[in-house]
Amino acid sequence: MVRVHRRHLIWWQHFLGRMAERVTAAILKLQGWEILARNLRTPHAEIDLLCADESGLVIVEVKYRSSLFGDPVSFQQRTRLARSASWLLGRLSCADPRRKKGIRIDIVLIRRHRWRFYWHHWRGCEAPVHDGWKWEADSR
Repeated sequence: MVRVHRRHLIWWQHFLGRMAERVTAAILKLQGWEILARNLRTPHAEIDLLCADESGLVIVEVKYRSSLFGDPVSFQQRTRLARSASWLLGRLSCADPRRKKGIRIDIVLIRRHRWRFYWHHWRGCEAPVHDGWKWEADSR
């Protein structure tokens, strides 16, 4: 039996997460979205992708999983993303038309099952509350 060192597993997970972000950015670009920033650091959280579509600014949190068990984004992380969204709105100038439209938070989950990959896109996750977000799943 071959033992794999933990350092190599962490590197592999980091690599898969970055590849999932690149694939998500490419798919969103093909759908007509504009990618404004990648791995944007705010005082509250790191935003994987900051995009713009016809409805305004969109924060996209990208997750890669090999199973569908559990919530892809924890309540604490959703709270940090909501704080980052309000921080970004405060940084926009008052004359910017995107400020009036607000910021939407989307979650993209890329899931692997054996040798197939599945894309799950939840649009318009609103402010975090304990009884859940509004999920509109777009599974492919």
